[in-house]
Amino acid sequence: MAGVWVLCALCAAALSRYSTVHNGFAQLPNAAVLGAEQRLSLSGNVLVAHNGSMRPMLVPDSTPLPHDGYRYMVRLANRHNKPGRAYAVVDSATQRRHSVNDTECGLVFHRSADTYYMVTMRCANARLHDDIMDERTMTLAACRVHGDTVTTLATHTLGEGDDIDLHDGFNALQVVVSGGRATIRAGKHLLHDVMTIDVAAAPTAALSAAVMVGSGCEVAIERTVASIDHDERLVQPTTWTVEALDAHFAASHDPLEGYWHYLDRDMNDKVLRLGGRYTLAIVATGDRCYDLTYVDGAEVLRRQWQPMMLKGRLTATQFSGTYEAMWIDATQRPIERDVQAVVDGGLILTLRFPVYGSQFRLAKSPRSGK
Repeated sequence: MAGVWVLCALCAAALSRYSTVHNGFAQLPNAAVLGAEQRLSLSGNVLVAHNGSMRPMLVPDSTPLPHDGYRYMVRLANRHNKPGRAYAVVDSATQRRHSVNDTECGLVFHRSADTYYMVTMRCANARLHDDIMDERTMTLAACRVHGDTVTTLATHTLGEGDDIDLHDGFNALQVVVSGGRATIRAGKHLLHDVMTIDVAAAPTAALSAAVMVGSGCEVAIERTVASIDHDERLVQPTTWTVEALDAHFAASHDPLEGYWHYLDRDMNDKVLRLGGRYTLAIVATGDRCYDLTYVDGAEVLRRQWQPMMLKGRLTATQFSGTYEAMWIDATQRPIERDVQAVVDGGLILTLRFPVYGSQFRLAKSPRSGK
């Protein structure tokens, strides 16, 4: 189903983990002092990361990320982003004070033991004291960091006409990792694609992300969202063949066992549509349960369906001829709730999806072909 379901959703589901003040920024560190110059604190509905040192500060997210198929977003504001303003920092090695202009912040992703990728946001003015010629811009830079080596992979510049806050207001920054590529998106109100880079596979089993707070920067973090795509498909072949089924059914005395062919349907096509005119084999598995085995008839994603793949299950209830059902949709994802099956006269099987006001019927046949 996608808008309209194809006896279930056409897109992979995603597990999203939010870090906000409402859950105590669960995946981020609790408010604590990290050092004399680097510290975290809660202020209203944001987590404030202050970096008064010469070294970049990372606020790590504890959410484990897979090598592929995830998105990570942070909504943040750089409070030390005023035009012409310098911010004091301290060199921890010498204790000497310095000042920093045009501070930067961003996010770290695809982070393993000694390598990570980073996207930074830095604002600057072309001619600060020239009201006519001045132009304020933001440069986004994507880098790969390995040990002490930083390699810039791509840059993109946004200006006054773009949907981005060039001062100390909130912006969202997101990376979408898929298929060895990372798409960087940014925006004040909406996320817009700004650049794409290649990302290499890391040796570790899990990766992580972090918010990067540059030297002299103070960042208010409103929320982070880690979205992990996961595939709910239930691709399960059986050990049956047509020849084995024919022999099994010839010897069976169970009236439900046999081949069942598509008969008709009564469906609300605005919310649910059938993925094919199916032929199924129903086989008893013991304990009043039956497997629905796909034989033929798929129309949606037909190439993904091979004969003898599992298409569903029936479990007998206390009422004669009535079963609880699990149905595997056209995209090979299970519908496990609110599915019912009713057998009428041993010849008609009705699969009902009452939540969607829909049903379809199968008729029993002695052979696999119609």
